[in-house]
Amino acid sequence: MNDALNHFRQQAASRAETLAAPDRLNEDWRYGRPAAYAAAVLDRLQTPPPVADEAVTATLAGPVLPGVSIQPLGKPEELEYLASVHSIGSGRILAMQQSLPVCGLCISIAPGCIVEHPIEITCTVRGEMGLLAPSILILMGEGSKATIREIHRGDGGNSQMIVGVQKAVLAPHASLSYELVQELGSTGRAMEIAEYRLAEGATLNQLTRHLHTEWARQETTCVLAGREARAELFSANAVDGSRVLDQRTRQIHSSPGAYSNLLYKNVVGDTATATFAGMILVEPGAHETDAYQANRNMMLSEQASINSLPGLEILADGVKCSHGSATSPMDEEQLFYLQSRGIPEEQAQRLVAEGFLHDAVVRFRGETGE
Repeated sequence: MNDALNHFRQQAASRAETLAAPDRLNEDWRYGRPAAYAAAVLDRLQTPPPVADEAVTATLAGPVLPGVSIQPLGKPEELEYLASVHSIGSGRILAMQQSLPVCGLCISIAPGCIVEHPIEITCTVRGEMGLLAPSILILMGEGSKATIREIHRGDGGNSQMIVGVQKAVLAPHASLSYELVQELGSTGRAMEIAEYRLAEGATLNQLTRHLHTEWARQETTCVLAGREARAELFSANAVDGSRVLDQRTRQIHSSPGAYSNLLYKNVVGDTATATFAGMILVEPGAHETDAYQANRNMMLSEQASINSLPGLEILADGVKCSHGSATSPMDEEQLFYLQSRGIPEEQAQRLVAEGFLHDAVVRFRGETGE
């Protein structure tokens, strides 16, 4: 197993040497400030600190089932899955992350196993200028079902960073509900590269939330590789101060009759910046695709900045695809209604903003039955 790990890391290091760092001419980093943030991530990955014990843990809310395996990463077949993860413009960062000592978990759900209680993964960055580079692999057997919540936290240190990779592989008719919550401190920086691959009849329900970080970049690729696969992708974030949130997505339909729906919502205030760039790709032969993509933003300040770039690339016939983007200020009528009932202006603004984001959360939880 050590030989497999060493080979995996050496291969990743070799890839990193051949790949260019993100720059302003890289379309996948448009509006992403590569000179500041990508460079900072690459610099930190060059000299990583030792990984603290118990930095990545997983707990099951209910009894441990025979069909559930939670183990440290390291088997050759697990590393092959990680080696196949694709980024959206951050190949060098991904390769450098994978060249570090492997830190993470493989969660395997056996065919037909129904996990009724959530599995919670906690990744904790420790110390001043701390760095954690966890990789989470989820393997869902045929007809299995599970709910997983992954939380990234800091221990209070300044300028902490997390560079995380998640990959989920869903066998036919498997069902996964997956939530990623980012809870680093206000000086923290986070980068997440996630890939989901769905076989025939598989279903994915996913939510991401980024809280407090100075800067966060999230790259999500969802490959609907089997007939009648279904994916629902949600995100809800409040971005204030001078924070930066940069989200990139790909919904790739490679088989007929699959369905995907994406809804990303942000409330942006002060001098903060939110960027969304998404693509629905319908590959040749993926007829009868049904795909949607929406980015909705609420702007609370004239000094805030919002960039929204949804896109479609359709290479098949008989499809139903649409995308949209909308940015607007807070609804004055809603504010007036709340204030007319005795709610102070500041509290009323907070309620309106929370209600705007809550829609995405409710839709995610409605799918999971929570």
